[in-house]
Amino acid sequence: MTVLRAFKTWFWLLAIVGLGTRYFGFTNIFLAYANQAVLPFYIFHQTIIVTIGFYLIDWDIAILPKYAVLSTASFMVIMGLYEIFVRRTNILRYLFGLKIYENFAG
Repeated sequence: MTVLRAFKTWFWLLAIVGLGTRYFGFTNIFLAYANQAVLPFYIFHQTIIVTIGFYLIDWDIAILPKYAVLSTASFMVIMGLYEIFVRRTNILRYLFGLKIYENFAG
Protein backbone atom coordinates (compact mmCIF):
# COMPACT_ATOMS: atom_id res chain seq x y z
CA MET A 1 0.00 0.00 0.00
CA THR A 2 2.84 2.41 0.82
CA VAL A 3 4.50 1.69 -2.52
CA LEU A 4 1.28 2.49 -4.37
CA ARG A 5 0.93 5.74 -2.46
CA ALA A 6 4.51 6.69 -3.37
CA PHE A 7 3.88 5.95 -7.07
CA LYS A 8 0.61 7.88 -6.99
CA THR A 9 2.34 10.90 -5.45
CA TRP A 10 5.20 10.70 -7.94
CA PHE A 11 2.85 10.54 -10.93
CA TRP A 12 0.77 13.46 -9.63
CA LEU A 13 3.95 15.51 -9.37
CA LEU A 14 4.91 14.57 -12.92
CA ALA A 15 1.43 15.53 -14.15
CA ILE A 16 1.60 18.91 -12.42
CA VAL A 17 5.06 19.64 -13.81
CA GLY A 18 3.93 18.55 -17.29
CA LEU A 19 0.88 20.82 -17.17
CA GLY A 20 3.05 23.66 -15.90
CA THR A 21 5.51 23.35 -18.77
CA ARG A 22 2.68 23.18 -21.28
CA TYR A 23 0.61 26.12 -20.05
CA PHE A 24 3.26 28.32 -18.45
CA GLY A 25 6.04 27.92 -21.01
CA PHE A 26 5.90 31.46 -22.36
CA THR A 27 8.04 34.56 -22.11
CA ASN A 28 7.44 38.29 -22.09
CA ILE A 29 9.33 41.49 -21.30
CA PHE A 30 8.73 41.24 -17.55
CA LEU A 31 10.01 37.66 -17.39
CA ALA A 32 13.13 38.55 -19.40
CA TYR A 33 13.86 41.49 -17.06
CA ALA A 34 13.16 39.42 -13.92
CA ASN A 35 15.33 36.57 -15.21
CA GLN A 36 18.34 38.89 -15.36
CA ALA A 37 17.58 40.44 -11.96
CA VAL A 38 17.32 37.14 -10.08
CA LEU A 39 20.96 36.66 -9.06
CA PRO A 40 21.66 40.28 -8.02
CA PHE A 41 18.35 40.30 -6.12
CA TYR A 42 19.32 37.08 -4.35
CA ILE A 43 22.74 38.41 -3.42
CA PHE A 44 21.46 41.79 -2.16
CA HIS A 45 18.33 40.66 -0.34
CA GLN A 46 19.67 39.37 2.97
CA THR A 47 21.97 42.30 3.59
CA ILE A 48 19.27 44.84 2.78
CA ILE A 49 16.56 43.09 4.81
CA VAL A 50 18.81 42.76 7.87
CA THR A 51 19.93 46.39 7.61
CA ILE A 52 16.40 47.77 7.31
CA GLY A 53 15.15 45.37 9.98
CA PHE A 54 17.87 46.52 12.38
CA TYR A 55 16.45 50.05 12.34
CA LEU A 56 12.84 48.91 12.12
CA ILE A 57 12.86 46.60 15.14
CA ASP A 58 12.71 49.46 17.66
CA TRP A 59 9.60 51.05 16.12
CA ASP A 60 6.66 50.92 18.48
CA ILE A 61 4.09 49.55 16.03
CA ALA A 62 2.44 46.19 15.44
CA ILE A 63 4.16 43.38 13.57
CA LEU A 64 2.03 43.61 10.40
CA PRO A 65 2.90 47.25 9.65
CA LYS A 66 6.56 46.45 10.37
CA TYR A 67 6.39 43.59 7.89
CA ALA A 68 4.72 45.81 5.29
CA VAL A 69 7.38 48.50 5.71
CA LEU A 70 10.20 45.97 5.68
CA SER A 71 9.03 44.11 2.58
CA THR A 72 8.19 47.26 0.63
CA ALA A 73 11.33 49.18 1.58
CA SER A 74 13.64 46.24 1.01
CA PHE A 75 12.13 45.49 -2.40
CA MET A 76 12.48 49.12 -3.45
CA VAL A 77 16.08 49.38 -2.24
CA ILE A 78 17.13 46.07 -3.81
CA MET A 79 15.55 46.90 -7.17
CA GLY A 80 16.99 50.41 -7.01
CA LEU A 81 20.49 49.03 -6.44
CA TYR A 82 20.03 46.58 -9.28
CA GLU A 83 18.59 49.13 -11.70
CA ILE A 84 21.01 51.98 -10.96
CA PHE A 85 24.27 50.15 -10.38
CA VAL A 86 24.25 46.58 -11.67
CA ARG A 87 22.09 46.83 -14.78
CA ARG A 88 23.78 49.95 -16.12
CA THR A 89 27.43 49.12 -15.39
CA ASN A 90 29.20 46.54 -17.51
CA ILE A 91 31.83 45.67 -14.90
CA LEU A 92 29.13 44.97 -12.31
CA ARG A 93 27.12 43.06 -14.91
CA TYR A 94 30.17 40.87 -15.44
CA LEU A 95 30.73 40.39 -11.71
CA PHE A 96 27.09 39.33 -11.26
CA GLY A 97 27.29 36.91 -14.19
CA LEU A 98 25.14 38.91 -16.60
CA LYS A 99 25.72 39.45 -20.31
CA ILE A 100 28.00 42.41 -21.08
CA TYR A 101 26.63 44.79 -23.68
CA GLU A 102 28.75 46.48 -26.34
CA ASN A 103 27.84 50.15 -26.87
CA PHE A 104 25.64 50.03 -23.79
CA ALA A 105 23.12 52.85 -23.81
CA GLY A 106 21.00 51.81 -20.82
